[in-house]
Amino acid sequence: MSEREPVGSIADEAAKLFAAASTWAQDHPAVCGFCPFCQLVAALRGERPDLGAKLAQAVEIAGDAARAVAQLFAVSAAEPPPPPEESNVRVQIIDIA
Repeated sequence: MSEREPVGSIADEAAKLFAAASTWAQDHPAVCGFCPFCQLVAALRGERPDLGAKLAQAVEIAGDAARAVAQLFAVSAAEPPPPPEESNVRVQIIDIA
């Protein structure tokens, strides 16, 4: 039985995966160009600048949305809730039985 390489941190494993995918993408041609995997390979190679531009736009929109949500939570956490109002409202109890 072969000895396995020790598992590293998530960042180390992600770097290894990215390096392996980059090497594979440089050595193998994109087959169909229609499936998401082949489009990703083409984008990594720089063959699809339009896809890169759309991906950058999507990342920008996601960042704007995340920033808006973070600001919403920051504002709601910074403002204390208003104190309950004390009023002299009279309540009339009506018996409907």
